[in-house]
Amino acid sequence: MGNVTIPLINMKISGAVWALIFGIIFTSIGFLDESALNKANSYGIIMFALMMYVFDGLKDCTPEMLKSIILPMVLLIVVGVAGMALFIFIISKVLKIHFLMAFATGLTALYGFPPNAIITEHTCDALAQTPEEKEYLMDQMFPPMIVGGFVTVTITSVIVAGVFRSLL
Repeated sequence: MGNVTIPLINMKISGAVWALIFGIIFTSIGFLDESALNKANSYGIIMFALMMYVFDGLKDCTPEMLKSIILPMVLLIVVGVAGMALFIFIISKVLKIHFLMAFATGLTALYGFPPNAIITEHTCDALAQTPEEKEYLMDQMFPPMIVGGFVTVTITSVIVAGVFRSLL
């Protein structure tokens, strides 16, 4: 699925964003099965393939490149997480969401998808003592984390890229 331009605002929207939107809608109305990847026993291989796609972008990175960006990167992360914590504290009070869940969802801006799915699943595995507890935790944590990852990384990056593209 490629980019689609919305005529009224002349903005291109990524195919991944459209897939997320239609996936939510079609699952909500019952057209798509919930947990289709788990039912097909293909969740693990899909996560592996997605992670390989992410790591493919690092193949040209050299130790010298890493050394030159380590200090600015650490500073950016510390300032970004502190600012995010302040903003999320305010938003969690306004939306009446527990701060820790809101903060965990907001942190998906740092690592996006698929790491947020993997971290959430392993967290639920570690915390749950029974399959019922794991299912409950997954039902509570997984949807906001996945949507948070798409919103903070995919949708936001598309909007930011569109703004920068218009400046050229």
